[in-house]
Amino acid sequence: MYSNLEVLAGDVVKIGNLKIKHPKLKDVKKIGESMYSEFIRTFCFQPFDVVESLYKQNIDYEEISNYQLFNMFFPFRYYEDENFRDIFCLFFDIDDVLVPLEEDGVVKYFIITDDKKTVIIEESNFEEIQSVLKMITGFSNRKVEKFKDDLIKEMYIEDLIETEELAKNSKNNNSVITMADLVGAVILDTSYTYETVWDMYLYQFHSCTRMILKREDYRNTMTGIYTGNLDPKKVNMEKIYWLSKN
Repeated sequence: MYSNLEVLAGDVVKIGNLKIKHPKLKDVKKIGESMYSEFIRTFCFQPFDVVESLYKQNIDYEEISNYQLFNMFFPFRYYEDENFRDIFCLFFDIDDVLVPLEEDGVVKYFIITDDKKTVIIEESNFEEIQSVLKMITGFSNRKVEKFKDDLIKEMYIEDLIETEELAKNSKNNNSVITMADLVGAVILDTSYTYETVWDMYLYQFHSCTRMILKREDYRNTMTGIYTGNLDPKKVNMEKIYWLSKN
């Protein structure tokens, strides 16, 4: 087991034979935000996050597990791209190449050294691995919608696909918050500088930016109340308080 304090301190998290490490911000800077983001999505996506892509392949997102989705994307990227393997080694304490083997029709990932076969990633521990990676990187999944029937579900997905196509053709991509934007916020609001911020562990960095955003939202809400522009009776103070868990 592991605690938030241990993760905040950058301690290694152990899941069975697997050790999950904490990269620092400078590691992401070195490999590039785009490659880093692709790696995190590969590990952390749930089927509803890519419902549009699955729909185009005639795959029902409700009929596929997180681990099955992982196996659709991970093997190709890992074995075809050395940079992807380098990112893998930033998070996982593994020097040897992973070997996918099938047992009883189920893919498992092994490390094989000195004729010893050690399973480290399989369906039984995958969601726990996902949970740790999401905590470290601040990744959040799309909210899974509930549908009354298949027709409404299909209409919803087709609307998502149309919105996705419009976004691709849009020339305005300035609404996407980048890691560089978040670095600027941390430097502006803390004692970190452009020289020291890169030594922050990812969980420290994302915890800090999340707290900054919540505090700003709290301050804006309170300003609205004090100036009479916001009815305090309509505000859930416990939810908006910047140190709350909500």
